[in-house]
Amino acid sequence: MLLNTVLFALVFVPCGYNQLVKTMKLRLFLLALVALSLSGCDEKPQTVTIKNKYSIDLPPFLTATAELNKDASLQYQNGAREFYVVVIDEPRKKFDDLMKQGELGYGPDLDGYSRLLVDSIREKLGDKDKQAPKTEKINGLDARLTSLTGTVQNINVYWRVAYVQGRNHYYQVLCWTLTQNKDKYDAQMGEIIHSFKEVDKRKK
Repeated sequence: MLLNTVLFALVFVPCGYNQLVKTMKLRLFLLALVALSLSGCDEKPQTVTIKNKYSIDLPPFLTATAELNKDASLQYQNGAREFYVVVIDEPRKKFDDLMKQGELGYGPDLDGYSRLLVDSIREKLGDKDKQAPKTEKINGLDARLTSLTGTVQNINVYWRVAYVQGRNHYYQVLCWTLTQNKDKYDAQMGEIIHSFKEVDKRKK
């Protein structure tokens, strides 16, 4: 509504010789108002809901893709900004039953799930940090969070990762970018992770 009113004013302001300067100033002001309004719209997150399982808020500059991870239920990216987000979900029972066999040395729970996956990523990235993921709650769900840095194909990468325990699934929420962009996108990655909500209401 505001945009329509502003555009109407831009077209129909009076334009006599004596009013020229005032008219130009008014048009510049109204154009600035339109730009500000559009800028605010661009910054509004997009809420994406996947398969009636979960929702997550993503920056508007990210678009869907299918090229990041074949196991992911959500994949979004901006190649120009080198900013990527993936969510992977898998049944809790399947993982817990496998860990109960005791062959891998990880517990049949969220701690075991997160440590197994973090150890795997650290090995691939060459990250020497052995610190366990941090315990948090994300919208009422138990979660384990960590950040990692390392090298993939001679490219320095920074990751923020969350492992979330849902009613029937474990979820991996992974955000990554170039290490040189860490300060630029770190807070935004945190907002993405903490926006995660499970919408699956089925019984366990």
